[in-house]
Amino acid sequence: DAPKFVPTYTVGDEADGILNVENRLSELSYFYDTPDQTYDEATALAVKDFQAAKELEATGECTPETQDALFAEDAPVNPNAGTMKLGVTGGCVGTLSSRMIELRYLTGTPSNTFDEALQSAVTSYQAASGMEETGELTKENLELLYSANAVKSPEFDNLKLGYQGEDVQVLQAKLALLDYYTSTPDGFFNEATEEAVKAYQADVQEEVTGIAPPALQVAMDSRIEVNSMV
Repeated sequence: DAPKFVPTYTVGDEADGILNVENRLSELSYFYDTPDQTYDEATALAVKDFQAAKELEATGECTPETQDALFAEDAPVNPNAGTMKLGVTGGCVGTLSSRMIELRYLTGTPSNTFDEALQSAVTSYQAASGMEETGELTKENLELLYSANAVKSPEFDNLKLGYQGEDVQVLQAKLALLDYYTSTPDGFFNEATEEAVKAYQADVQEEVTGIAPPALQVAMDSRIEVNSMV
């Protein structure tokens, strides 16, 4: 009848028992990353959410009391399952990050960690969509985000550094025809593209911003047409 020792897990710990904790958190929809033996910030966030749902002190530390509740038959399933927020990690976050890049609220490479940059992008999306600016997205919010009705960034058509897509490739092709861009158009608005836009803006006495709004692109079309006629 000797009592079994149950350790308290905190951020930075590594142990076999942590794998069991994360697997159980995954079953209850609190943890979205791949379970391993490391107690990191994402694990602590999942534990904290479970503690809140179980009405325990939400410290993020996996105490013996927390583990008893977690492995009990009546352990509560996450009432906010699927919510993406700061600190969450996993492939689902990578999918969200990719969608934010596609809608041009975010630039760069997709990440599997919901960091402050992604939170800022989500907040901007919520503002543009007339939603409460919480920096978090529920399962219902995500369904809208991944649909054809998702609101694009107000700056979507103002092509600038970090953007990527077919419209960027078309812009690069126009700049190449006007002898401002010497590389092969690849659809990635890099520094060379920005410098080419700036050079064009300077030559036509436009404000030199390195950003190509629709009006500037239309002006390029006219200049290309005139050059072809000449």
